Amino acid sequence: NGRSFIDLTDLTVEAVCFNEEENRKQCDVGTSFEVMLLMETPEKAWKDYWPQHEFCCTEENYKNGLCPSSQLSKLIVPKDLPAGSYVQSVSLKENEIVSFGQQASFEHINILKTGIYIFIMSNCKDTATTIVLNGKIESVDPFGYLPADLFGNLPFFMLLMFCYTILAMYWGYLIIKHFDQIIHLQYWISGLLIMGMVETTCLYEHYEHWNGTGNANLSLLLTASWFGISKRTLSRITIMLISLGYGIVKPSIGNDMYKV
Repeated sequence: NGRSFIDLTDLTVEAVCFNEEENRKQCDVGTSFEVMLLMETPEKAWKDYWPQHEFCCTEENYKNGLCPSSQLSKLIVPKDLPAGSYVQSVSLKENEIVSFGQQASFEHINILKTGIYIFIMSNCKDTATTIVLNGKIESVDPFGYLPADLFGNLPFFMLLMFCYTILAMYWGYLIIKHFDQIIHLQYWISGLLIMGMVETTCLYEHYEHWNGTGNANLSLLLTASWFGISKRTLSRITIMLISLGYGIVKPSIGNDMYKV
């Protein structure tokens, strides 16, 4: 839909090393940090582009013919990568913070084809080097920020929210209409409907906010979780009370209430 992209502009990389013998930080000049973006195809999973699942071009892998000498101490770049793949090597020096906006040629990638995209980050040159990443990686699907495996929750909880709201309104109308005839059990049912309405509304708003801004709303999620747990607890109690005949054939269950 012309909206999908992956953006690395706000990501920074720093090489942090430590030499125990000299008791000080020390990094090799030109420590390289590689990034790669590729799309899986139905015929081939992303790991299968590396037949033996060897990702770094070490001396041993070079001797075994898995990579050319030009890729020594770097990420192995397969020759049969699918069209539209991106590969970038960022050169790092000691205590130098590098932004992707400074060195990378693809800090912002527009996604033009639907598929599963794999983003790989690697440091193959020096195992004693720690790569410190700061910032964020921003990725947008055609319909928003929600990951594809969570997007179905948005229409699902929207539908549940409408169902709970309509049911609660109809139930409230019946309660008011027959107020002189209601029993205590119907108060429990009213509480269940209200809790379900609040839970599904908060979950829908949580996913809607996440989809629109890229950030999950923790307060909405916690509120939904609290009401959801309370609703499930209260529903089990209500089923137990109905089974005991409370409000139907018994006006009270006396001392058994606290056991329930």
